[in-house]
Amino acid sequence: MKPVGAVTGSRARGGPGKVKVTWTGTRSGRAARYSVTVGAQRRELPGNARSATFTGLTNGVKVTGSIVAVDSSGKKGPQAKGTVTPVGKPRPVRRLKMVFKAKGRAVVTWRPPASRAAAPVSRIEVRSGSKVVRLKPKAEKWIAKGQRKGRTYVVKVRAVGAAGASKWVKATAKRAVR
Repeated sequence: MKPVGAVTGSRARGGPGKVKVTWTGTRSGRAARYSVTVGAQRRELPGNARSATFTGLTNGVKVTGSIVAVDSSGKKGPQAKGTVTPVGKPRPVRRLKMVFKAKGRAVVTWRPPASRAAAPVSRIEVRSGSKVVRLKPKAEKWIAKGQRKGRTYVVKVRAVGAAGASKWVKATAKRAVR
């Protein structure tokens, strides 16, 4: 019998409080089972398994993981190792406000989400009516044009990351008639 080889095609992807580990098989031999570890958690899976999901992890905290193929006699192949960081949805933006300026402009400002480590921000989205504008992740200002006197305007802003989007934060203001 050929000895079991190293695990091939291994990947780990962090999600909200979890990590999913996938692999494609072994380089040689036949695995009777796989021993998969992420942080302090360990799973023994059958030889036909190709993924394992580990939950209860802390967002923003890097964990080390490994996969080992084991043959029917109990001999282990080389270990595949790596690190991954579980990430959650970003927190909402803070201190959103809208101020009207001359020539029909409304300046919308906000502060970034309180914690970025646990949920990195990939973009900021601003919604005004049915229009959604995508901004760079560090943006803290957007200017709306064409705001008419005497009308009330609603603007919503949210942070978007790999694991999803925060809740929309809403600012409402009425442009004075002068």
